[in-house]
Amino acid sequence: MTVLKGLDIALYVNTEIDEFAPEPVWSMVGGQRGASLERETELVSINHKGGDGTTDYFATTSDWSVECDGILFLDDVAYEFLEEAYEAKIKIMVELRRGDKKYEGLALITSLPIEGAYDSEASYTVSLQGCGKLETSNLFVG
Repeated sequence: MTVLKGLDIALYVNTEIDEFAPEPVWSMVGGQRGASLERETELVSINHKGGDGTTDYFATTSDWSVECDGILFLDDVAYEFLEEAYEAKIKIMVELRRGDKKYEGLALITSLPIEGAYDSEASYTVSLQGCGKLETSNLFVG
């Protein structure tokens, strides 16, 4: 069994905004230190008086989100795209790559703070809320 390193998980955004472009232009958000994917499913309790006294559930809707943080670079095309998308309040295509697998979907930016401590490098955090289905596929096909 091979161990997956945290270095092998990274957030990419499609910086091509032309909806008629033949292929997405995936740009890695620069300076990344951390990237995480959260997936949740809403549950509904189906307890009833005739039950055996234990709790049972069924799954309803699913939800996903991505968070990423890192060092802020002045010439990072992907980060500049994130700032523009945040200001425009538009959905963007995101891809989280994990070794040989990728997770892809549309998302809205819910938070984009920058931090500038006097004794450290400038940094950013971006929080993305998934909109619709998160597609999972192999990164390398062949």
